Amino acid sequence: MASTPSAIEVGLDEISARIQANSKRAVTGKSSIATAAADLTSMATAYTQLLADIDAMLAANPTNAALAVYKARKDLLVAEFLELQPQVQAMKDALDAL
Repeated sequence: MASTPSAIEVGLDEISARIQANSKRAVTGKSSIATAAADLTSMATAYTQLLADIDAMLAANPTNAALAVYKARKDLLVAEFLELQPQVQAMKDALDAL
């Protein structure tokens, strides 16, 4: 327990500094989530043609091993995206509501 005015001042300064530091972290985190949500949203349209091309190329060349590898990788990335995008959007929405 602080027993002197100077010890009280030091303690209050520490509290103030920690509040300020955490406030900055929260603002930075909110901005980072908003940036991630915007980028993920743009990805949904930016790569539509590439993803369709992979499927079409493999359909036209079903025995092409390289295309099969590309499609498998694409499918994994799409699944990961479909899991991540709504989670990030939900975080952004929750932060926007504050």
